[in-house]
Amino acid sequence: MKVFPFSLDNINLEIVPHDIWSNPMIVFHGTSVYHSASIEEKGFIVNSPPYEIEKAKILVNTLINNDFAIYDEKKGLFNWTTALRIKHYLDSIENEGFRLSFSPLSLVAAQYTLSETKGGQALRDIRVAKQIFETALQQDFSLQEKIPNEVKQLFDLVSEIDNSDSVVYVIQLTDDLKGIECDMNNVIYSKRSIPKELVIGKVIVPSSFVQNTIDKKLIDCRIKTKLHTNRGLGIKIWEYSENAQ
Repeated sequence: MKVFPFSLDNINLEIVPHDIWSNPMIVFHGTSVYHSASIEEKGFIVNSPPYEIEKAKILVNTLINNDFAIYDEKKGLFNWTTALRIKHYLDSIENEGFRLSFSPLSLVAAQYTLSETKGGQALRDIRVAKQIFETALQQDFSLQEKIPNEVKQLFDLVSEIDNSDSVVYVIQLTDDLKGIECDMNNVIYSKRSIPKELVIGKVIVPSSFVQNTIDKKLIDCRIKTKLHTNRGLGIKIWEYSENAQ
């Protein structure tokens, strides 16, 4: 597997060499090097959460306990609690309805390695849950005894991932685009696992990298141009879907 140097191109909004990002069949996935051993040995596996499912179920049950539920506020588009969001994710995993996600733009993949999404978007709610428990303990430290060891281990996992390096993987898709989708937000999804042979390279994201100040509209425009012009991946996915019918 090639290791590419991190080189930020503020014009094309990429962090990899031109001959890599200009290939329309290449997509990117940002994560933590905590997951590198698994990715480089097995590839990307669908319906594979970044934590142990049984521990997350215990976390959900603990969150809905009256002692902690009062701190779990409803938020977001669906006005869900953190417990409900985690449960929804776990249900999707168990029903094999959770897809792998990739970005056509390497800079965006690098941004996903920052803060609350580092190591996997599913860890965002684990981090929120950790904050909920910290708030509860500030009010009543005796609640510490009601936090199961499995929950503490999840929080330790998040801390370990937060302290690890960030990495962006380079994935070479094949002409067989079965199970590959492009949604309305121009995120590339895969319903099937990506074998390690298609993971052709990686970029270690330097600790000095911070959330880019480039306007989101400019990033969205760049992604649309890359996907939907000049035989981009979005066009190829649409054509494959049409021909498969």
